[in-house]
Amino acid sequence: ARNVLNTAVAKTASIYQRGRSQLYVYVSVGWKTVMAAGICRVYLLAALVFVAAAVFFVIGALGPQHTWAHHHPVKTCIVENAFRHILDPGTALVDGTECGRVGKPMDLETEPHKQYYPLENILFHVQIPFLDGQILSRKFHFVIADLAIHFDNDFLKIVLQHDMNYVLMEVVLGYRDNHRGPWQRMAQGNITRTLRCHMTEWRYLECEHMQLFELGSVYHPQYLVNVAFPYLPLSSLPQYRGLAPLNKLALYVVHQTMAFTDLWFTLKCVLFPVSLVTLCWLLWRLAGNSSMLNLTHK
Repeated sequence: ARNVLNTAVAKTASIYQRGRSQLYVYVSVGWKTVMAAGICRVYLLAALVFVAAAVFFVIGALGPQHTWAHHHPVKTCIVENAFRHILDPGTALVDGTECGRVGKPMDLETEPHKQYYPLENILFHVQIPFLDGQILSRKFHFVIADLAIHFDNDFLKIVLQHDMNYVLMEVVLGYRDNHRGPWQRMAQGNITRTLRCHMTEWRYLECEHMQLFELGSVYHPQYLVNVAFPYLPLSSLPQYRGLAPLNKLALYVVHQTMAFTDLWFTLKCVLFPVSLVTLCWLLWRLAGNSSMLNLTHK
């Protein structure tokens, strides 16, 4: 019985080894034939590229919103010699707290006597982000700020007719790294912007937003903007003195969303090692290739 069992096991093993050897020969011959033709490599590479492109397309289409635009209300402060706070580096920048200490806040939309306030005593300020406790992330690639100025409709008609459609502004950009610390000056300058306005269907002149500044890197969590107007057109006319032509100011800030930033950072952390490993593998294969490199390898 033991001899019969050993004989059966030996025959089974022999059949298995013979079948395995034949299968290996068939697969090896077929694989070498296909690889020699170069078809499998091309199809495999195309399939991998197609799958990767499809995955990234789905992530981009179904992923979080890329950018976000915030409407920041610009506040008005009546302060003696406002240009000193703009031009003098030794003076403090004006925010809501500083305005209550050195001046008086004013509501530009509801103030009935705006023409009695001279421009040299008016300073506009806005904090980015405008809500307490909010901060900007250092992961953001950029911050773009556009200023929207809403003028009186009759004022705009006269200005556009006489080619006086420009605005002169003194702007200071400050920053701070904590919620209660002092503001530090980052940049300041005198800028001129052209008013580009169009008539709406309600026969009302509406002007385009004017680009105020752009940050290429967001290093600080909070920023402050101070704006003063040294000159406005038609200021010599009694009905357009002071702040009479201005109805409202708003700052529109565009930056990345935090969800998209985290997704982008994760993809870079995943794809960088994959790309590095792929490059090392390619160099290893090229170094072990005894034949002369062709144009495709180079």
